[in-house]
Amino acid sequence: MQTFHISDALRCTLANAPRGPNLARPRENLAGWGLLKPATLWREALAQGRERITLMSWDGMRPLGLVSARVRTGHRVWEVDRLYLSDAQTDVQSSLGKPVNEGPQFDQADSVSLQLLEHLIEAAGMRQAERVFLRIASDSSGDTAGDGPVMALAQRTGLFPCYEENLLERPDRGGKHEGAGSQEGLRERLPQDDYPLFQLFSEVTPQQVRVAMGLTFDQWRDAQETHRRNRCDWVTEGNGRLTGLLSLWSCDGEETGEVLAHPDHPEALSALLQLAEAQRGLPDGGCPAIRK
Repeated sequence: MQTFHISDALRCTLANAPRGPNLARPRENLAGWGLLKPATLWREALAQGRERITLMSWDGMRPLGLVSARVRTGHRVWEVDRLYLSDAQTDVQSSLGKPVNEGPQFDQADSVSLQLLEHLIEAAGMRQAERVFLRIASDSSGDTAGDGPVMALAQRTGLFPCYEENLLERPDRGGKHEGAGSQEGLRERLPQDDYPLFQLFSEVTPQQVRVAMGLTFDQWRDAQETHRRNRCDWVTEGNGRLTGLLSLWSCDGEETGEVLAHPDHPEALSALLQLAEAQRGLPDGGCPAIRK
């Protein structure tokens, strides 16, 4: 168990590691990009920035696992965005979800996985982290370890489920959406919108999620996810208050985003969805203009 150094980057290159699926599912990977490349490992090994922690475990030249986390918007909140286990560990993880009377629940491979996550969380805490998030897939079918085994692993380290997300997908249908971006009160997000958006979040979000994401403005702001590639944000407002938020980010021809809207203002949700559907890629260096 060790901090990721240049020697690890070299061994990863020679061993073609990490292999297998990334069991962490950060939001920017949902569209299929953000894959871990050798050049990324070399860059991070050389830079050793304080906004990322990467740990790796080896058995000689055989990689046993890699886990990595990064700061979200502020130092109080970190997210585990990489969780790679060796093939043997991935197989063993399926036993984690079984009842105790069905067989052994803990062995050396499990121990490596637990230690990687536990040491990562401890290291984040030493850098003033108050919250550590890990997004995982809810589908336990297929070739990956799935939700059950990873959930059990995460809970053993002290993490707990706080909410579920639904990912909606639709292929590009082409064509233009007349009227998109012309809704009254629809505009680009400004820096001074941060606190009004926190108020909107507090009004429309269930208590359990607010506890996890942040009950105070500083906690909520630090928990916001940053997408540095072609990100654009728009808001809707009415009667002097913000009623909705649309965030979009684009890479490799995929547009991904999220919407927050007040249920008492259905027109805000409609306007933001129309605007999202109208986008055909986001330009570098700026966001599409809103027509008045």
